[in-house]
Amino acid sequence: MTAKDIIICGHGWGTPRTTDLYTYAASRYAQKAPNGVRKGIVCVKRLKSLTDEGRKKFRDTYRTILGRNLYDQDLRSYVYTAYRNGKYYSDCSSSVCATFAKIGYGVSLLNTAGIYRSSLFETVPVTVSGGQITDPEKLKVGDCILFAGDDPSRPLQIGHVEAVYEMPAQETEEQNGTAGKCADTVAAFQAFLNTYYSTVVRKAVGSALSADGVYGPATRAGALAVWKYMANKYYGADLTIGNHNFYSACRAAAKKMTEAETAKHATLVVILQGILAGRGMYSGKLDPGTINRDTKTAVRLLTGSGTVDAAMWSKLFN
Repeated sequence: MTAKDIIICGHGWGTPRTTDLYTYAASRYAQKAPNGVRKGIVCVKRLKSLTDEGRKKFRDTYRTILGRNLYDQDLRSYVYTAYRNGKYYSDCSSSVCATFAKIGYGVSLLNTAGIYRSSLFETVPVTVSGGQITDPEKLKVGDCILFAGDDPSRPLQIGHVEAVYEMPAQETEEQNGTAGKCADTVAAFQAFLNTYYSTVVRKAVGSALSADGVYGPATRAGALAVWKYMANKYYGADLTIGNHNFYSACRAAAKKMTEAETAKHATLVVILQGILAGRGMYSGKLDPGTINRDTKTAVRLLTGSGTVDAAMWSKLFN
């Protein structure tokens, strides 16, 4: 990853816009303040409490002001609330800080020096050489890149801020890595079904599952067959194991598979984790002993509620 792969957003003139970090950092470094100091990068600050979900919200929310707000330091607070003339305004730091506030983080409309001084932010230990960040892989969306300005009375002579808006290369790497881990979990799930429920799987699918990490029709059918086997054995259901549909009788049986009941049976937990992995939502190891935090997070992504219940089982298989 290079600085050319990182998209930053800022509002130093005109309307808010995006550009790549390399080009913008080079243009700033080429400029000098009246005292001869280059107006390049002097520091990177990161909001301590910003989560990965918060970073997505930051980008999506900032996107709404791109090309819309007008630059005005006197009206810099009208970032997301229109001024009485119906127009929106901001400057570099207010556009960033107001976005943090808009998505639920308690950040006031700090100026650039205020971002530097605020205890809400921590310093990102990047290396700057020749006006460029030489280790840009340390950056994250929402990071505040501070540049020198004209006023030498400010700490580090800070006078401008740009925020990291998007890191497509890193996001692709992370997605590929997650996909690989999910596939590993699916492969382990397939091996589990083959090892402990060979007869049930063969009856439903006609053969053992290929432990290839691909959650296709055969793996779904095998998983559903084992799920029905568990429903019949432990909850008095009378489901047809060879039937590949999750029908009304299945939904009725699923009402008994509450979170507490599911946690009692290692197989049900593994089925839950295996199918979530097949849907790209769970990349952890099979953990039959508990419905762990990552599993709960994946269930929340699937259903919105995070509750293991009949509705979740129905959505899992349909």
